[in-house]
Amino acid sequence: MSALKAVGMRATKMDGELGLVVRLCCEAARKDGFESILCGSGAEELFGGYYSHLKHVENGGDLNPLLQKELDGLWEKDLKRNNYVASLSRVKLVLPFLEKEVVDAAMAIPGENKINGGKRKIALRKAAVLLGVEEETAIREKKAAQYGSGIHKVLEKASLA
Repeated sequence: MSALKAVGMRATKMDGELGLVVRLCCEAARKDGFESILCGSGAEELFGGYYSHLKHVENGGDLNPLLQKELDGLWEKDLKRNNYVASLSRVKLVLPFLEKEVVDAAMAIPGENKINGGKRKIALRKAAVLLGVEEETAIREKKAAQYGSGIHKVLEKASLA
């Protein structure tokens, strides 16, 4: 985390965990000869993937203005850190969800087609199935990178030692 602070970025525990996940992925990609990797950044912010989005909707809030605000803050929240960490491995992050055409199309989808009946990212999941992703995979709840990778657990255990 001190590397993030050294270049003037915020460095919370979560930033460290997420940065480590990105770094390990980029190192593995570089070792295998890749100069770029696809990154899913923006999907949660475009399609209403966070639990806080669900709560916002359940409390009567309008989803798309909230998502736009989060998209506007994505550089500072995640992308700046991820790009910096990827650059340490000489790997470029490719961000297909943040291409202008994808953002415009996603933001044109009404909020009720993104979150409804307690389900999140409905439109993205439907699109995945239409593109051939098995429904079981498309509807599975995602885990945040630091949890799905096991990084959080490893770092928690290490800090207790």
